[in-house]
Amino acid sequence: MFATMRTNSTHTKCRTMTKMSGEKVDHSTNAVWEKQARRLVKIALVREDVSLSELVKRLHDIGVSENAQNLSNKISRGKFSFSFFLQIMKALEVKQVDLDDH
Repeated sequence: MFATMRTNSTHTKCRTMTKMSGEKVDHSTNAVWEKQARRLVKIALVREDVSLSELVKRLHDIGVSENAQNLSNKISRGKFSFSFFLQIMKALEVKQVDLDDH
């Protein structure tokens, strides 16, 4: 379902979803996408049975310098670039990501 929002005199289409409670959720906000990014990385870590310290080593192996604390902070915030997300997936040897994964 699509809804039209008016923002500064322009129309923007944004995807909305209805929760079981009937409440509509706007997926255009950064917080929603950051939560999704954080969740996808955490799911990948669990599925691959990799700790943060092991991920730091694996990232280093592919040329990405990151310490455990910074990595933990980035993942917890869900604020990182798509290229960093791809580096994490490469380090974890994840071949496919399901955006609807729960």
